[in-house]
Amino acid sequence: MESRFPRRTFIARLAWAAVWAVAMAGVPLAKAWAAVKRRLLPADTPREALARMAPPVIDAGRIPPTPLAQFGVMGTDDQTVEISRWRLEIAGKVARPMQLTYADLLARPAVARKLPLICPFVFANQGVWKGCAIWPLLQEAGVSDKAGELVATGSDGANAAQRRFPLDEVRKGEVFLCYAVNGETLPVKHGYPLRIVAGQEFGDKWLKYVFKLEVA
Repeated sequence: MESRFPRRTFIARLAWAAVWAVAMAGVPLAKAWAAVKRRLLPADTPREALARMAPPVIDAGRIPPTPLAQFGVMGTDDQTVEISRWRLEIAGKVARPMQLTYADLLARPAVARKLPLICPFVFANQGVWKGCAIWPLLQEAGVSDKAGELVATGSDGANAAQRRFPLDEVRKGEVFLCYAVNGETLPVKHGYPLRIVAGQEFGDKWLKYVFKLEVA
């Protein structure tokens, strides 16, 4: 009797099991896949195929943005804030803790990158994510030479949620703050007013409703 799954499928599933084991262990995917050469994807790559790929080993720059109305959503999608009172707190191992308004962030030099947000085997959103770099903010706050990690805090319903990133990724601009996508203000269901974009990571690391950055 033939195996129920083709050998290639079996190998692919073993590889994904390894990827998830690494992710669940808290090891950044960019570090785990550092020695793997990126694969340049064609412009017509189906979203379903993109959802089965690991961010650190692909270059999706040729793929056009997904229409915002077709974006998949993960996690809490209805968190709201009073923007006039909202602040981004920068704390931890910094000499000068800061609190920035939404207008402060919009006034800073913008960065924009076309990257896929991948929720494995569920959906992939290719977007042009616009926002501001985190490293200049940390430098302004006087980040400590002894710091090695950034802890971002956001809301997940009634609870707070956190994601951790090596400062090297932040310094290189691989992790940044996003306030707009595909030319529009970041929608509430996608994290307004601010979410993390981490191009080397799966979508679960792209924290929504961010209100605090702590250097550790």
